[in-house]
Amino acid sequence: QLANIPYPLEQLEGESFKHFLTGDKHRTKDKAFIQWERGKNVVDQTYSYSEWKKEGAITSRMLYDRKNDPLENKNLILQADTSVINQYSQWINKKN
Repeated sequence: QLANIPYPLEQLEGESFKHFLTGDKHRTKDKAFIQWERGKNVVDQTYSYSEWKKEGAITSRMLYDRKNDPLENKNLILQADTSVINQYSQWINKKN
């Protein structure tokens, strides 16, 4: 797009990064999903939530407040409202 060369739009998926490169404040997605081995993570503007499963059962979870703890030093999983944990867990498991 920035080079003004033709590209096969019907063969491409996702959204262009043009707005990031040109300084436009366009927002694309509310959440990012990450998966590695048995671990899954969802990140949005408020929290970073991770969970690990073994044989279908959750074995570990982490929840970090991205605004108040941007370096993710304090795991809030034991203090967090269960509705928050359940929402993030649903988002992760809906992606599969």
